[in-house]
This record gives sequence, structure tokens and C-alpha cells, in this order.
Amino acid sequence: MSLVSLTFGSGKMPSVSSVRMFVQKPLSNLQVNPNEENLVEIIKTSQFFGHENVYVIAQVVSGVLLQNMRLNVNGRECQIGDIESKFGVSNAKKGMVVGFYILGADKEAVQKGQKLQCVT
Repeated sequence: MSLVSLTFGSGKMPSVSSVRMFVQKPLSNLQVNPNEENLVEIIKTSQFFGHENVYVIAQVVSGVLLQNMRLNVNGRECQIGDIESKFGVSNAKKGMVVGFYILGADKEAVQKGQKLQCVT
């Protein structure tokens, strides 16, 4: 092999496959099982300066947690904002630790250790 072929290649065009595959993330196609309760357990709550919504870190105890689900906080129905996990912004399944905003709840209403039921 010469220095020219190492620097500029051997002149052969690499073959490109014409087959394109669609990669589907496993968390993007989660569905709610009607026979299973969707519960999250609050690990930590925060309210950032300049934000009126409460940010929580929670673990999914059972079922799934999907974008734009609603949850009941002390008799008040609230909306879930974007769900963030170690996989980025996505849905979550049982056992995952996630962070999300609860839209329409007070920080005092959401306590550490509290279990909240999520509905679609």
C-alpha cells in the first residue's frame, strides 16, 4: 500500500445500501393497560425561580407514564408536562425514575413519598 492510497483512499467508492430502516424507540409506542393502575411515587419536589409550576422527580411504581397525562393531586386534577429521563424527553414505564412539571399544582400539595395516580 502506498502513502497516496492511504491518504486519498484506493479510488473505490464505498457501496451504499439502498435499504433504509426506520428506527423506532421502544418507549415511544407504550400504551396504557386498562387493567393496571398508573402510579408514580414522588422522590423530590422543586419550584424554580420564575416558574409557577412544580417540578418533581418521581419513580413509576406501576403502569406507564405518557406525555400529557393527567393526575389527581389532593382532589385537584393537574396536567403533566414533558417527561424527562436518562433517555431524553420520552414516555416512561414501571421502574423508571423521571422528572416532569406538574401544571396547576402547588408545591405544598405535592409531598415526598406521595403516590399519585395518572389517567389519560
